[in-house]
Amino acid sequence: MNPLLLRKLLLVGVVWVYSISEADGSVCSPSNTDIDIDAQVPGVISTPEFPDGSTGSSCAYKIQAPENFRLAITIEALKFAGLDDHLVIHDGADDQSPMMGRYGSCTTGSLTLFSRGNAILLKTVSATFRTSNELRIAYRAIESETVTCSSPGGNLPNLCTDDNHLGGLSGVISSPNFPKNYGAKEYCTWNIAAPPGYRIQFAIRFLGIENYRYSKRPNDCFDDSITISESRENKTRDIKKLCGCQSLFSFITSEETMFVTFRTYRENNWPGFYATYQALSPEECPSGNTNCPLKDFDPTGFNAQGEVCKSSAIDDSRPTDGGNITLYAEAKIDVVCRPDFIEVSLKISDFPGIVFNDSSLHLEDRNCVPGYKDDLKVTFKFGLEDCDTRHVNDREKIYYKNKIYLKAGEAAEDEAITREHTEIIPFHCGYNKKAILSKVSYNPRVVQILTDTEGVGNFTYYMDMYEDENNNVTVTQFPKEVGLGQKMYYGFRVESEDTDLVVFPDVCKATASPNFDSTPDHVIIDKACSKDNTLQYNYGQSSEHFFNIAAFRFAESFNDIYVHCKLTICRKDDGESRCAKGCQPTRRRTRSTEEDFDASLYIGPLKPKVVENKAVKENQYNQSDSDNSMISIVGILVGVLGTVAIGLIISLIVISRRRKSSGQGLSLIVSEEM
Repeated sequence: MNPLLLRKLLLVGVVWVYSISEADGSVCSPSNTDIDIDAQVPGVISTPEFPDGSTGSSCAYKIQAPENFRLAITIEALKFAGLDDHLVIHDGADDQSPMMGRYGSCTTGSLTLFSRGNAILLKTVSATFRTSNELRIAYRAIESETVTCSSPGGNLPNLCTDDNHLGGLSGVISSPNFPKNYGAKEYCTWNIAAPPGYRIQFAIRFLGIENYRYSKRPNDCFDDSITISESRENKTRDIKKLCGCQSLFSFITSEETMFVTFRTYRENNWPGFYATYQALSPEECPSGNTNCPLKDFDPTGFNAQGEVCKSSAIDDSRPTDGGNITLYAEAKIDVVCRPDFIEVSLKISDFPGIVFNDSSLHLEDRNCVPGYKDDLKVTFKFGLEDCDTRHVNDREKIYYKNKIYLKAGEAAEDEAITREHTEIIPFHCGYNKKAILSKVSYNPRVVQILTDTEGVGNFTYYMDMYEDENNNVTVTQFPKEVGLGQKMYYGFRVESEDTDLVVFPDVCKATASPNFDSTPDHVIIDKACSKDNTLQYNYGQSSEHFFNIAAFRFAESFNDIYVHCKLTICRKDDGESRCAKGCQPTRRRTRSTEEDFDASLYIGPLKPKVVENKAVKENQYNQSDSDNSMISIVGILVGVLGTVAIGLIISLIVISRRRKSSGQGLSLIVSEEM
């Protein structure tokens, strides 16, 4: 064999084995809880792999960059089932390094943190591991000289006073002590003013604050909260109140001034929030339009001191392999625009040396990888609101935009050169404007409504079942067994950038199949009115509702239960909507435009079962013995009485025969008289 070829094969084998061991070694598992990561190549830390219910399932990740480099880590997903489970971040290589924060038990959005040196230590602390946990943290090494950190306007974004006044064309605000944990009894306000003639686009970019752990009052944001208000016609109007790990929120003011208030109750492991604001000119967003696209904001991160940091090495694109990047706008790709989804295909022959793995071939969202591939092509298929797809409007169409990221390049025999590079291929789909573009449902518990109706915008319905009365732990595995009479906890909500949208339960009912119109059925809620005597539900105009009901089964021979809710939306300020009028059981219903936005979701299947109880069984046995004794007594009595009756009948027959033989005249008389 050619010695040069043999050497190349051995080199490839070594690299392949190293890559496999490196990939396996970065996953936390029962046999691998202390992990060292070399950040020369960017990567992602993902959810640990422990059996559900495992104890002692904590993990430690030491991430090391080369000398004269710093680290940028981005928290993309964080969700723990335990209320006290959390992620610890140290700005250094060990436990003695300064702490950047303790984050738990969930967050929404993404947050980039910059190290001071070339190492970061991450630890997940979990008493009991649950497979519903989610963790995704991207990391990359960046040259120290490319990072700049500052305090915009001379003050840190986490400055907390009861009268912060901010202005200018853009800025950042955050919770006290951010990115470290905020304290107890905090009270902060920000008064943000745009230049005359401008309006403000405000966006929560990262969120994780207490909800109702101490107050036990869900939906009220009574423990910690962010309240967003605006000034309209010399009056202050509340726009949105946020807490917990709700969906990110953005809005555009009606005038030039807005306010943000942050209140806390107790100190805990919650990270807090950060938000951005930008002034919009009338040319960027005409007066009266509240659905202008979210304006791009320079990539932003924070250091342990709370300063805003940026790096010229990080642009708006997703992290790649750090190699050469080519924007290939004229690439040969096939784009198919469907009412509910987009399908993009590329021919392998057009991209020599293309690398097929999920870290090198993806859309804006790294989780969006090809759903189909063969020897000739690869294909992406995704919903219009998925995969970090952005949309922009003009007067005639809505454009949904995304990018393909791929690594390609034929190998070079000369090690001094390389042809490997990352290609970024932008593409879009344009749709004519109309009231309802589509209703997208890839999951029976989630329905997206894509619309361009004035004053509404796109929104999504969600329906969930919960394990507990506080609606903290979502049921994710079906079918699910429920005991007859056991309380079942449900919730439904609408999520949208429009803070005035509220959700209305047109009908919630149970059936024996996934078909909403199937029979038998049992109505639980009808036009916000209770129809079950065990239902606990209080209607109010809100974007989120919860209710619970005692489990049951159909009297006929049906084994499954499906709980459906048909939902619609209204605007909170519409006093004539069905949402405003609430439960009106005697009111005759008429068709309204709100029905254009309705959607049906369901939970199931549920498997009702009889819960066996020892005391009940003993009672049943005692009752059975008592019944048997009673049956025996009754049997004896019946036997005695039967014997007596038979004796009486025989006696009467004998007497009758004797009378016939001795009294013929009497019988005839009786006959003659008759």
